[in-house]
Amino acid sequence: MHYNLVNESMSVKKSSKTPKVGMCATMFCGSDRWPMVITEVISKSTVRAAMMSDTDYRCTKKEYDSDGNQFLPSDALDNYTKIDPVSLDKEPTGRIYSFRKNHRWVEKGNDMWSTGAIHLGEADEYRDPNF
Repeated sequence: MHYNLVNESMSVKKSSKTPKVGMCATMFCGSDRWPMVITEVISKSTVRAAMMSDTDYRCTKKEYDSDGNQFLPSDALDNYTKIDPVSLDKEPTGRIYSFRKNHRWVEKGNDMWSTGAIHLGEADEYRDPNF
C-alpha cells in the first residue's frame, strides 16, 4: 500500500457499495478529507460526484437510510445541477468515479491505487494543518 493511502484506510467511517443520488461521500487525498455528494448514478459501478458546499456540509438536516448512509435533503441537490442552455434540462455536475476491484471508487481515467478515491455513505472534512 502506498503511504498516501494510509489515511484513507485508517479514517474511513463508511464505505457503501450501493450508490444513490444525494448520498454523501468523502474524498481522501493524502492526509486531507473532502465532503462530496453523489449527483448521478450512471450504473451500479459508475457515479458522478461533486464537492459538497460548506453550507450543505454543515447542514443539520441530513437524512439517513436504514443502513446508516448519510444523504443531503432533496432540496439541496439543486445546488449540484446546471441548466443546459439548449434543451433547458437539468444536468448533474461533478466528476465521474468508477468502482474498482480493490473496493475503491476512483475517478475515471486514474489507476485503481491513485489518491483521490471516494468512499460513499458519510461526508467527512479534515484539512491537515501541517501542510
